[in-house]
Amino acid sequence: MAAVKADRFHIACTRVFEITHASQGVKKGDGVGDGESVAHPNKYAARSRELENERLAREGIVKKDPEDSMDIDG
Repeated sequence: MAAVKADRFHIACTRVFEITHASQGVKKGDGVGDGESVAHPNKYAARSRELENERLAREGIVKKDPEDSMDIDG
């Protein structure tokens, strides 16, 4: 909360990312990768998706290709 109160939102968001992704091996200080902080919500979302895809791959779960998910023309 101190980071938020000091208007250092990127630090607060980075810490939330680290805490919520700890089960996927992200540690305090890792940020979204190589210690990089969350500078934009899209960076948070993109890295979160990458970690989830890595987890699925490790577990052998195959994700369906999004382009194959909806065929409305045929």
